[in-house]
Amino acid sequence: METRARQTAEAAVALKQIADARATLAERLVSPWWYYPAAGAIVGGFVAQLALAGLWTVRVPVMLALMLAGGLWLPNAYRRATGFSGTRPPGPRARLWRIALVLVGVALFNEGLAVRGALGWVGPVLLGIVAVPVVIVVMHRYDAAVRAELRRGA
Repeated sequence: METRARQTAEAAVALKQIADARATLAERLVSPWWYYPAAGAIVGGFVAQLALAGLWTVRVPVMLALMLAGGLWLPNAYRRATGFSGTRPPGPRARLWRIALVLVGVALFNEGLAVRGALGWVGPVLLGIVAVPVVIVVMHRYDAAVRAELRRGA
């Protein structure tokens, strides 16, 4: 019986250590101050570039530069700054916020196309400016969900 009690106590200690490690990880996983504005600027730039004339001469190089910044530079800079890779959400709530972020980007891009027809170059530029705080808010929610799910062990 003493062995069973000792095993139970050891298991409780191990579970406590795991919970403490998760909490430490969640607290350490704080995005650098520049991360959200950089992501917002990339999405905003992608929307605003719709105002540029000349599909092949101007817009394609700008789109490629923004895609490289968003797809390569930003994730690598995040990994260097935090020591973590943000490629896989830990649980369902974070996954939903990540999907929301993608849908917001697609919706802003589509609206940029629509307002370009109605307002000319001013429409996509204004929508690109609006995109920055929208992306920042959604990314804050995503990060909060990631940290909460890491604490819970989701």
